[in-house]
Amino acid sequence: MRESFEDFLNADARAASCLAIYVDELLRVGFKGSSETEINDELQKSIIPVFRYLNDKDVFEAFYKQHLAKRLLGGKSVSDEAERAMVSQLKAECGYQFTSKLEGMFNDMRISRDTRAALSRTRRHNRPHLPEI
Repeated sequence: MRESFEDFLNADARAASCLAIYVDELLRVGFKGSSETEINDELQKSIIPVFRYLNDKDVFEAFYKQHLAKRLLGGKSVSDEAERAMVSQLKAECGYQFTSKLEGMFNDMRISRDTRAALSRTRRHNRPHLPEI
């Protein structure tokens, strides 16, 4: 049965991209109002089991990375906790190498947020008459 499902899933080369799109949709609007526990449970029940059967995990990673970047830069994610939960699930399945770039994106967003806040504080302190960014 498992082999049959794996064969079925991997028969279409688009399976990895479709799963990445589905995860993107969940992380944009699907988990609104859900608790962290509910999000982890849903990821563990519906996404990770299908992901395990994918042969093209690298294709999934590429699509997921693109969608994650758009969500982070556009502020379209349901929550940072949901994003981090998904990345931690992927890390548990595939290891640190698989998620290191994804975790780097979160770090870059944090650094950017901190830098913008420091710049705003400096501008307010040095030139109170200038508008804030």
